[in-house]
Amino acid sequence: MALYRIAKAFRRSRVRFEIFKLLCQAREPMYPMMIARWLGTSYDNVLGALRGGRGYRREESLVALGLVKEITWGRQKLYQAEEEHCRYIEEVENRLL
Repeated sequence: MALYRIAKAFRRSRVRFEIFKLLCQAREPMYPMMIARWLGTSYDNVLGALRGGRGYRREESLVALGLVKEITWGRQKLYQAEEEHCRYIEEVENRLL
């Protein structure tokens, strides 16, 4: 995991960072539509930040960076933050505040 790539991805998109923080706080898999409702943003923006496409670079998506894992449940896809990355981001935020 290259930290500079993660920092760059978060700087390029506030939505990407907010999605990651929400998934860390939830600590359980969430549907993209549920994430969109919680953040008050569009479904397309959420999918773009999670997987790439629609104005978001695939290589900077949360899944491609390894921050979020995609879980297939039947025909549906849910997303869950990786615990180790959540702890790291919490540590960084606490040091900055």
